[in-house]
Amino acid sequence: MAEITKARTLTYDGEEVYARSHIDVVDGLDKSKLLTDEQKQKLENFNADAIDVATPSKNGLMSAQDKTKLDSL
Repeated sequence: MAEITKARTLTYDGEEVYARSHIDVVDGLDKSKLLTDEQKQKLENFNADAIDVATPSKNGLMSAQDKTKLDSL
């Protein structure tokens, strides 16, 4: 299947039936919203193992208070 490189809209009886999904036509999305090289590098170097696990007495990825609430559900 060929890669879609231009915005396409399919209409049926005058109604749009195929969602516009190309970056040029999605409201609020443009190339300035894409990751910069610096941001890509940060993601590549991100170490999820370095994040502390939250406990009811210690903050981690979430607050200790939120962990307590979550555990009580």
